[in-house]
Amino acid sequence: VALSQNVTTKNIKEAQTAAFQMSQALSEFYSYYKTEIPSELPRITSGVTGIHFSVKQNNWPQAQELANQLQQEFAKLKASIDDNQTHIFQMLELSLNDLCNAVYNQDSVLVMIRTNLVNSNIRELELKLSQNQQ
Repeated sequence: VALSQNVTTKNIKEAQTAAFQMSQALSEFYSYYKTEIPSELPRITSGVTGIHFSVKQNNWPQAQELANQLQQEFAKLKASIDDNQTHIFQMLELSLNDLCNAVYNQDSVLVMIRTNLVNSNIRELELKLSQNQQ
């Protein structure tokens, strides 16, 4: 409801916040079902989105908290994937580390670049994991 109302009234900041909250709630939902995509991956995607929105709103404390959560989720993801030394997985790890460093250094331009790179690496990993199950 909050998302629809804020979109209708063109309240961009509140719409972004509501979209992120919805994304976070949805990412928690994935842990209830076993699929080829580990439940940590949607939570990482949600965290990256949250960082993007937080930085756009100049909310660095929230972005840094999300960066800390991202690192925890990635550690869980790494432990849950058997083949975590592939090129795709290593690229995701490097891009996530770069993103977190950009957040800690409060470099908004680099954060925007890194969020796009992390999302691209997540899509590649999801594709690879989906193909492995076929």
